[in-house]
Amino acid sequence: MSEIKSLNFNAGRWMYSVANKITRIIPGLTLTIIILTLAAQISLLAASFLPLKAIILIGSPNIPSYFPEYLKTFERKDLFLLLCSTAALFYVLYLTSEALIKKLTKLGSERLILNSRKLILFDGQNEVASKAYLRFTRSLAAIVFLGLTIAALGYIYLELTIATVAFWLCWGIITKLRKRIKKNSNIQGNETNHESINPIGSIGFFAAFSYLAYDLLSDTPPKLLPAIIGILLTRQIMQRATLLVQDLVSLKEQHLQISALFFKDHKLPSEARGKPEKFWSLFTSDNAKLWAHDLIHEVTGKPYVKHDIKWHQTGVHDVFAIEVESETDTGQKDAYLIKVFNTNRTTLAINEATLLTEPNLANIPAAPLIQATLLDGFHCHIFSPQSLDKIPAIETGIHQATSTKILMRYTPPQSLIQKYSRSRPLLWDRLSDNVLHSFGTALGNNEYTHDIKKFMGLKQLVRDTLRSIPLYISNSQIGKDQILISSNGVLNISYWGNWSLEPIGACLQIKNLSASLPSLLADLQQHRDDIQQIDETKLMLSALCYKLDQLLSRQHYLSAAELLPEISALASSIDNDNLAVVK
Repeated sequence: MSEIKSLNFNAGRWMYSVANKITRIIPGLTLTIIILTLAAQISLLAASFLPLKAIILIGSPNIPSYFPEYLKTFERKDLFLLLCSTAALFYVLYLTSEALIKKLTKLGSERLILNSRKLILFDGQNEVASKAYLRFTRSLAAIVFLGLTIAALGYIYLELTIATVAFWLCWGIITKLRKRIKKNSNIQGNETNHESINPIGSIGFFAAFSYLAYDLLSDTPPKLLPAIIGILLTRQIMQRATLLVQDLVSLKEQHLQISALFFKDHKLPSEARGKPEKFWSLFTSDNAKLWAHDLIHEVTGKPYVKHDIKWHQTGVHDVFAIEVESETDTGQKDAYLIKVFNTNRTTLAINEATLLTEPNLANIPAAPLIQATLLDGFHCHIFSPQSLDKIPAIETGIHQATSTKILMRYTPPQSLIQKYSRSRPLLWDRLSDNVLHSFGTALGNNEYTHDIKKFMGLKQLVRDTLRSIPLYISNSQIGKDQILISSNGVLNISYWGNWSLEPIGACLQIKNLSASLPSLLADLQQHRDDIQQIDETKLMLSALCYKLDQLLSRQHYLSAAELLPEISALASSIDNDNLAVVK
């Protein structure tokens, strides 16, 4: 964490070091990109300005008096066509420059990575390097462009220049004061993001335009042409300054990856994702006692006088939890489980909260969720479990199978089915033509060719059969740390971040499944009315197709092909039964 803080504290020095490194390794390429970037920006400015002059010209009976003298030698129509064609040429120059910048940026980032002489550090590192190099060169070009544009604006319209520069100085001072206030108040606010920066340019342009409007209504208004050029230059200054700030913020956010990519002596720390320093700070003994007490009091309203806090292993990376035993002044003790999700686990937190806050859902083996809230920007779930005792590791497989069978007893609410089916593919959707085509292509001509052809002929029947099987809430990706067991043997699952809806029978272990299907089906028929017409064949087909989907998703095509004969035989049996019913 000290490394991260020091890099953040010396962000200006770090950016200077990277810029110096880039210009030293590939000076010619970097200079070319900067020149092309300036050419693109100036071309775009000209391509925006000239059409406006052309419209003013065509709307006037004569060439306006404020047009330069050398333009007044042209005929009005010829001058209009000249302005239009020049604007088109500048736009072509802008597009050409952007295309060259894209190619040279890719080349430059590849050279930088090769110069560092490192192994591949992370997925997508070439894209990260390319974007970082583009942002650095674009930032350098933006600084030059802003300097030239402000100088030009100062020459044309000094008062508007002062107003524009004053706006950015005020914004910088306000930003510094806000950071200092947050630091002094120990407030951990959200980091600067692009959404908070985006409106700055528009606000600045509106402020500059307001000043221009005031000046035009004054006793000594500026001339029309300088006012028009001034407002166009101001627009460019606001846009480029905003983009420059965004690029610098993006570079600062990725400083760990960029340093590891471009500097030989820098290594990528394992905590390069999420917000590790802020996340870990929540779980220091002093901080945990404070926020745990506040959360529990807010949720329960009980006057607890003591909280004993212990670490709880969740078994999920970047999902931390604590066990809290709270005691009132009368000696009453209650147990709570509080889970906090890091920012890169937000999806898991939302998935879990969506399921456990469903109003029409009851009796599933879940630790009761009291409240889902935010803790300093992190998703936080507060549970009141019957027990915090975990199962022995050796019994994990047994309890996983038991929890799956228990979940199959409960019918998901229709509202939950609608939400899920609109958001995620169900089993029959996942066995799509594209997936099966890739499956067939991978195996080609071998001993499984006949099995694949037969299965492909029955694929629609398989999908229709899966659609006819009622759904249940599956939570198959659970381990020993997420299964809690009470003294009387009641199971409670404490993690639901990866739940899904599957046809009954899916997620069952297919080994020796046939022998246990009769008792399982009898048990389910006692608990669910919608399973009365389902037989053992369909449950077996569901289990096999789920296994097939899992193997295909991992591209274990040979193992998947071994399931095809049994799936095809079950599908053919179901087809024959359907024909017999029709007759």
